[in-house]
Amino acid sequence: MHPTLLLRPFHHDGWVYEEKVDGYRMVAYKDEDGVRFISRNGRDHTRRFPELVKALGRLKAKTFTLDGEVAVFDNGLISRFEWLRAKPKDEPATLPVYIAFDILELAGRDLRDQPLKERRRVLERLVWHHSMIFPARRLADDGLKAWLRKEELRATTPLTPPPFSWIDHLIRPLQKRRRDRQAEGLGGAAVEKQLERVRPPHGKVSRLRAVADPDDVLRRPFPLLALAA
Repeated sequence: MHPTLLLRPFHHDGWVYEEKVDGYRMVAYKDEDGVRFISRNGRDHTRRFPELVKALGRLKAKTFTLDGEVAVFDNGLISRFEWLRAKPKDEPATLPVYIAFDILELAGRDLRDQPLKERRRVLERLVWHHSMIFPARRLADDGLKAWLRKEELRATTPLTPPPFSWIDHLIRPLQKRRRDRQAEGLGGAAVEKQLERVRPPHGKVSRLRAVADPDDVLRRPFPLLALAA
């Protein structure tokens, strides 16, 4: 599936609207042989993202096939395609995360003939509250309203961080490692450096949410991806 670039926003009944992340399009497979990342041109990128492979392998399902993108975000939580190849050493960034927008198979069951809304529910249950794997953010049900809301918020800055954000999950494991190292009497310089790489500036933590909610999720400028349900 490839998005079609249009000159104007639009709305069609029965469509849903999602944020478009700028990353590597990847299908993630899990079976008895492990987890694999395959790009849309058929290349195997499994070795390129070992931490994501481990994270996907820890999901409870024995087999699944996910469609999504691997992405890296800067300190403003904007996806940066070019940083997947080479991130500037002096720029803070998140670790690579997997943004899943569809699930095609689960536990040996082919889901492609199921409605998109049902596949979405299955996907959310599979990756719920995960630290490196997230469902693509759903926007307003009306495409024109989603676009107008985006225009309204183009120059705004969120004031109140949400109780649950992507960046929280990226920082929390490093904070735990720092506490463990301090308890063991070990130096924490390396952990502190990693924390600085992913900690966003004050007030920007709420710009990326793990749970799609049209009333709460529109917090920064975004491109739109529209899907026929």
